Amino acid sequence: MTLVIVLVYSLCWAPFFSVQLWAAWDPDPPQNGAVFTLLMLLASLNSCTNPWIYSAFSNSVSPRAPPSAAC
Repeated sequence: MTLVIVLVYSLCWAPFFSVQLWAAWDPDPPQNGAVFTLLMLLASLNSCTNPWIYSAFSNSVSPRAPPSAAC
């Protein structure tokens, strides 16, 4: 579960950091473009994915089917 959380965190925050570096190094960055704004907002998606990751790995939230009985 920790590995999945770290991977999703990296995937969600990578566009934000990329756009921030682009804005810092480009003398005239497009700060009002739709793509620029969307990439900045992808970082908040991480907060939405954490409950889904937890529920996928937790037996109390999403119980799995019991193992079949061996004959």
